[in-house]
Amino acid sequence: EIVPPAGFAVGQSISGEIEVTLGTGFGRVSGLVRDSEQRPLAGASVAVVPEPFFGEEQLERFRLVTADQDGRFESGPLPPGEYRVYAWAEVEHWDAVDPEFLKKFEGTGRKVRVKLEGEERVELGVK
Repeated sequence: EIVPPAGFAVGQSISGEIEVTLGTGFGRVSGLVRDSEQRPLAGASVAVVPEPFFGEEQLERFRLVTADQDGRFESGPLPPGEYRVYAWAEVEHWDAVDPEFLKKFEGTGRKVRVKLEGEERVELGVK
């Protein structure tokens, strides 16, 4: 589980395991976006969103990129952790960082786990 933006107090009762990743490296998410006819979708908007997503206070872990002419995209460097990847033919930047907007598309997003120095590849579709 990700620590919420408010953090937690040392000495506070916490159940379960805590995983801590330390390092200076990053991971990446890359892939391909296809339209409803399975053709590569040039210019698609792709959001790589931390899971769970609390909003603007997590923007350092959020990426919004545009697919190239072949429908391919790359997130750029991301801290290790859980993410959900969404694709749209087009989207406004501020919609993509709105947790309420993203809830409407939860079923279409792909979950990925970014590892230190790793690259996760996904194929996404838009309708």
